[in-house]
Amino acid sequence: MLLMPENKPLPRAKVPSLPSAVPQQVEVSLDWTAAIDLPIFYATSFVASPLGPDELVLNIGQVLPPIFTGTQEQQSSQAHRLKSVKVNPVAKILLNPNRIRELIKVLEDAQKMISEIPRSGQNESEAR
Repeated sequence: MLLMPENKPLPRAKVPSLPSAVPQQVEVSLDWTAAIDLPIFYATSFVASPLGPDELVLNIGQVLPPIFTGTQEQQSSQAHRLKSVKVNPVAKILLNPNRIRELIKVLEDAQKMISEIPRSGQNESEAR
């Protein structure tokens, strides 16, 4: 389920209107209901690579802990021989500077919303 904080407007975007003598833009609501069908991945690793002065590729990945088997001694030996852990890429996103600023704002707003949610076992006054 997609949740928006109470009393916050839905995201909006400016899109070009029909051709006319004077270029104009109209503001419309964005419909994110199709996102409901996307799988959810736990993102644990991020790498940003500039493609030039106006573009950045953001790679988002998921790292799962390796599985070790055998006795505790065997597992310890396997862990010490481990040279790397594979990252499973879940998204590769191209952003321009405006979208980078927008993403930063979205993440900061989301972080603020999360910090205002009381943790289980806490009442609201303890959470703040």
